[in-house]
Amino acid sequence: MNIDQLENLVPCILKALTNELFVKSRTETATLKKRLLSVSLAHIVMQATAKEGFISPLLLSIGIYIHQVTRSRSLIDLLSALGLCASYTIVMNFERSAAFARIEDEYTATDKATEQNSFCQWVADNYDFIEDTLNGSNSTHTMGIITCQTPEYLKRGRIVVPKRKISTGQLDEKVRKLLSIEPYKVLHPTRFEKQF
Repeated sequence: MNIDQLENLVPCILKALTNELFVKSRTETATLKKRLLSVSLAHIVMQATAKEGFISPLLLSIGIYIHQVTRSRSLIDLLSALGLCASYTIVMNFERSAAFARIEDEYTATDKATEQNSFCQWVADNYDFIEDTLNGSNSTHTMGIITCQTPEYLKRGRIVVPKRKISTGQLDEKVRKLLSIEPYKVLHPTRFEKQF
């Protein structure tokens, strides 16, 4: 979200009040800083006075950023108690909901045999470990292939994450159902396997 979108969420009276709290500035940088402070203060007031269902996107973004950078629950709880970000519970619930929604969206999209208006590229690479042996023993040759695809929903601009109460166990279970990781099986048996 940019500052214009955040400012559009603020009611007119609250916007006028927070704008009057700061001294008029002469430079463009100072004006932008004043505007950001005004919008931040408005979102703090809105979050503090709103009913339980409202979550400020600015305060949620701050909480998510702090969690991704520091992974500190105590810091998020402290800032939340001061009204400067969303609570740790809300941040974690959002992250789980976003992961759950993304998993559902990605795997229902791949069931449609790749989206029509999306970019898809296959990337492959190999890796040889201890390859400089005379007989090839104790060397490993691995090959990995991935698909890089830009999903159609990213072109729409705004992604809506449905609010859910999801535990870590439910998320793990969903991932395990969708992703089946199996060991590589040789389709043609080697001479050694034919003997037994």
